[in-house]
Amino acid sequence: MRPIALDDILGRERYGQVREAVRRRIIEHKRARRVAVGDRLSLVFEDRATVWYQTQEMLWVEHVTDLDAIREELAVYNELLPSATYPISQTRATPDRWNHATGKPDAGLSGKLGINSNVTLDGTVNPDFSQVESDAFQVQVNQRFPVFFGEKRPFFMEGLGLFNIAGTGGDGNMRIAVHTRRIVDPAWGAKLTGTSNGFTFGVLSASDETPQDVGDRGLAIADKNKLFTIARATYGLGESNYIGAITTDTEHAGRHNRVAGGDVSWRFGSSATA
Repeated sequence: MRPIALDDILGRERYGQVREAVRRRIIEHKRARRVAVGDRLSLVFEDRATVWYQTQEMLWVEHVTDLDAIREELAVYNELLPSATYPISQTRATPDRWNHATGKPDAGLSGKLGINSNVTLDGTVNPDFSQVESDAFQVQVNQRFPVFFGEKRPFFMEGLGLFNIAGTGGDGNMRIAVHTRRIVDPAWGAKLTGTSNGFTFGVLSASDETPQDVGDRGLAIADKNKLFTIARATYGLGESNYIGAITTDTEHAGRHNRVAGGDVSWRFGSSATA
């Protein structure tokens, strides 16, 4: 769904002229998008029209007319992205006959909350990555270094550059500082990113439902999620220079691994960086 932009918002005077007609139209529009669940609960599936209406009503009720204030309201408005899948598996009983198909419904939800104009909270529960592009084929024979597959899942890709440290990428042996592909099947994830008083910061936490069995512990880790937490902060020193720190924590079935480090990036002229 394309986010609501400033150009989509009607001015207060104009909206006041059409408000009653818009309200009747949205009520009718929601009627077809409402699903009753029993006698006391109903679900309404939002779309761009309903989100636009809620935004306009919020601005109307709060008497918001200043353009900067409207931009801030748009920035902090929640964006919820539901997903639903129903995978089906079917095998052959004989060369000319199929077994009965089996399936299991699955649903998830992702959201974004602008705490203010500089800080954003992203969250996801049971995310659906079925539409993510497959990895490109790589030759895996006689390689001096391990094969590297980059992150392609939207939740982890957004803002991922913040978690890199000085000296990664380019021609260096260290491609990235944090490899989120280690989080194979997240049950949930949360990410807080922002800037304040010269600092840029980010915290990422996710729970993996199918973690790698490190140490061959077998039943000791059965049905136990692995919790990943990564925190990163940098302080700008002017131009492209900065000093930063990073820490990671992994918790799984009574064991943990914690790492902390720091980095400095300083540019000398236009061609040299240390």
